[in-house]
Amino acid sequence: MHKHLLATVAGLVTSSFLVSCGGADNPASTTPSSTTSSSTTQDISSLSLLKTIEIADAARPEIIRTTDRVFVVCLVLSPSRTFRVNIYNGDMTAIVNSATLVSNDATYGDPTDIRVISDGAYLYAFYETLNGAQKKTYLFGAKYALDDNFTRAAYTGALAQSAGDTVAVAGDEKLDDPAPMLSGDDLTVMTRIKSTLAQSGETIYRFRKFDKSLQQKEYSPGVTTFDIDLSAYADGEARQSSIILENNYYYLTVQTAVGPSSIGNDNIIWSIPANLLIVKLDSNFGFVESRTVSAETGYTEGYVTGLRSDGKYFYVTYNHVKLGTEFSSVIKIFDKNWNAVVTEKYKSVASGGLRPSIEISTNQVIAGNDEEGAAKAVIYVFNKQ
Repeated sequence: MHKHLLATVAGLVTSSFLVSCGGADNPASTTPSSTTSSSTTQDISSLSLLKTIEIADAARPEIIRTTDRVFVVCLVLSPSRTFRVNIYNGDMTAIVNSATLVSNDATYGDPTDIRVISDGAYLYAFYETLNGAQKKTYLFGAKYALDDNFTRAAYTGALAQSAGDTVAVAGDEKLDDPAPMLSGDDLTVMTRIKSTLAQSGETIYRFRKFDKSLQQKEYSPGVTTFDIDLSAYADGEARQSSIILENNYYYLTVQTAVGPSSIGNDNIIWSIPANLLIVKLDSNFGFVESRTVSAETGYTEGYVTGLRSDGKYFYVTYNHVKLGTEFSSVIKIFDKNWNAVVTEKYKSVASGGLRPSIEISTNQVIAGNDEEGAAKAVIYVFNKQ
């Protein structure tokens, strides 16, 4: 059954359907296509670190690779917060060009989080800004040509407004770390709905759909957002996640809480142990199956801000945390049945915070990360073995 919701955002009226993963009469129903192929993909048994590249005064790097360029979009921390792109040559030995993409705005505030995806010709970015004084966050989308000029080809303006993290309440939309997905000629961005991180919390994700010119599409007349409730399969508030289309199925990374808060603070995402699930959905977003793909007692596993596929393997990067003891980021490579074939813990710190990302090519895996407080982003280039 659909529950129709109506919300007014920044003077705009937007409508949303809430669906509990039934799928049969789902307004998000599409006929997606998947073009990945495993015909030229090598077998993988391990990853070998080739090199690291540090970017000073930066954080949250996102990576797109083309034939002869590597595009790294990151959050610049000083002297003011901006989003910037560094364009590297193919082996990342030199920066070909660099440009500021988003700066502070009197209305929308400072850039905070950004996620990107590519169709080979263009990079599509969805990002959040925060007006700290007003405690409001905003969601935007932009499209850039994957060439040395990185020209902006389309822009959405503010898509949504929500409460800042320190004042958000249950039911508010969380715009941080918006997750993009390409499905045929459509582009989708996924956000989350605030609940509680404890096991009693609801696991709800929100979707917006666009064409490749970033014109927003309706799911049905007047309905521009679509909510999917996975609370029957996962526990706790929806957290940072990723989604991908593969062979007409959607695969969504989901954290599920497995214990009460260890320190009694529901605003700290690492305070509640969690396992990592993969939820498989059909082309109508109907539930097919869920599977635990990582579970270690006492750890919070999640913050899955990187998911790629080459048609033969899924590549996932996420954080593996025991609060006050270990903050690690992991690359895990799965076969098509979601059996782990490679696990690479590539960054560990005693405390702080990490934010991973991932990109793949025929012979390499490139991971991005940062260490909160260290004021630098780091790119890790691995060869597949």
